[in-house]
Amino acid sequence: MVENLSFATTDKLPPQSIEAEQAILGGILLDPGAIARVRDVLVTNAFYLSIHRDIYAAL
Repeated sequence: MVENLSFATTDKLPPQSIEAEQAILGGILLDPGAIARVRDVLVTNAFYLSIHRDIYAAL
């Protein structure tokens, strides 16, 4: 069962790691074949920064 979580009612930020996002995007840029391996698992909205979401969506 999948539970929808909402952070709108709290002041706490969801867990995030900017460095991990950068590493993922960098790895994909270094190995373009990697996008095929992660596309089904890693969704665009998994990225915290909007610029990272935009980059991932463009790949």
